Amino acid sequence: MSDMPEVKSDRYEIGNDYTVENAIAWLRSVDDGSDLMQSSLAIQTIEKALLTANKPNVPKGWKLVPIEPTEAMMEAGDSTGETIFDDEGAYRETLYYPDYIYKAMISAAPETK
Repeated sequence: MSDMPEVKSDRYEIGNDYTVENAIAWLRSVDDGSDLMQSSLAIQTIEKALLTANKPNVPKGWKLVPIEPTEAMMEAGDSTGETIFDDEGAYRETLYYPDYIYKAMISAAPETK
């Protein structure tokens, strides 16, 4: 989180480590709300902690997907089959390739927000 600004005061320093625990410590360091500047900084710190607390760090080239595939993912995976016919044109079999199924299902996975 090095791109986040550092929060400082003469009473408590959070730096740019916006965790809920640090926000609570910051809030406890503020006297009964009489110091408006300190209260404002505490609120900003809590907001930043809450905004960043549940955001997963997804590496580039990766994607979060649901534990159970969605209907759209299942349909996408199923649509990758290659149908094989015999010499008379009758259906013989459908071949599925794992890498095609995987890519299709990942592409159909819902986006996280």
